[in-house]
Amino acid sequence: ALGLLHSLDGALQCDFSFPIGAGKNAMPDWFDVRPEIVYNVVGFRPGDVLTIRGGPPGTRLTLIGLRPDPDTGEISVWWHHEDFQTVHAGAGKIPGWEHMRQMMRDTGEKVNLEELKERLRSGKGRGEENQGDLQQQMLSQMSAQLSPADLQKLMGASPADLQQLSPADLQQLMGALMR
Repeated sequence: ALGLLHSLDGALQCDFSFPIGAGKNAMPDWFDVRPEIVYNVVGFRPGDVLTIRGGPPGTRLTLIGLRPDPDTGEISVWWHHEDFQTVHAGAGKIPGWEHMRQMMRDTGEKVNLEELKERLRSGKGRGEENQGDLQQQMLSQMSAQLSPADLQKLMGASPADLQQLSPADLQQLMGALMR
């Protein structure tokens, strides 16, 4: 996925407006939501609703699209996150989503992004005040399912560390996550 993202540099067509950020700080920005381009990178299409196996109950991720990161300029995948307690007012990135890809499950639900945008505009998100990083929330929920050694590997690993794991270690870690 990372190689495909880099190959898109300069080729994005960010012509769909959707808010990014949380709470009152959510501001409109532009995304490339071409289904074929996003699918080639992520394996899902904009508007697909996913859950995370072993993640917090009620977690729903709606794939929004691709856009450059405002801080780094690197092309990133952007998602809308909601669960039983929180509906974020805008899209955000999930650091290391590529490593969680095998845990993502398509619900079969397809969201119209224009309708989602209107729903968010009317509510501006709820329950966002004390929300931490989504990846950390999911890791804490999954920790009960992992052995201490697997948990230590995952919690201490950066995306670069995960890429350096041997195929056997990575398979063992993914097997533990899929339990």
